[in-house]
Amino acid sequence: MTKKKTKKLQQILRARWQLWVVILCAAIIGAVVGVRATYNSAWAQHNVIRLRAERSVKEELAPLRASLTALGFTNLSELDTKCATTQPPEPTVNPQHPNDIPDAPIPVFECSSGVNRYVVLPADAAGKTAFIRQAQELSRTLRANGWTSREDYPTVPWFQSVAGGVDYQPDQLNTKNIGNVHCMVDFFTAFSKPKPPAISLQASCNTADSEFKF
Repeated sequence: MTKKKTKKLQQILRARWQLWVVILCAAIIGAVVGVRATYNSAWAQHNVIRLRAERSVKEELAPLRASLTALGFTNLSELDTKCATTQPPEPTVNPQHPNDIPDAPIPVFECSSGVNRYVVLPADAAGKTAFIRQAQELSRTLRANGWTSREDYPTVPWFQSVAGGVDYQPDQLNTKNIGNVHCMVDFFTAFSKPKPPAISLQASCNTADSEFKF
């Protein structure tokens, strides 16, 4: 083989090698861009769900704020938000139709945002009377804004029992659904005798959506 042919062959091999390098780099860049786009889309979706939960609890607590504050529950604007991805259980195959394989479950991203507060009830008779009056106002406001209270422990009798020193009874739960947003205002007895009567409040909104719906 002449030097001229050898040089030409080397040039051809070098050009092919450079082409493969370009193709490989393009593939790597494409993969990185794809992963980055998926990450950005997932982050955007998660952020939408988180903001939906926070916005919902702010909107639903707004009409209740005056009554809750009068009862002693303050700092209702300081929200605690928690989010997590959950994996639904794997579907079971029907033994009578073993070839009908169900689709794999899609992970769900869920956010809950709300407040946890605690208040000790007034010890004097006048203070207790005022407290019950505010509980009555809260009950009216809950009903007026579409909340559903548990029938076996309605709001006012429940508060009256706590004010009277009853240190154990089931929680006084109020719920409201707005589309796929589920909200609750839940009261608990938070004392044991001989400590003074106290109530804890858990108010939150929860929302979720399937992952990777882009």
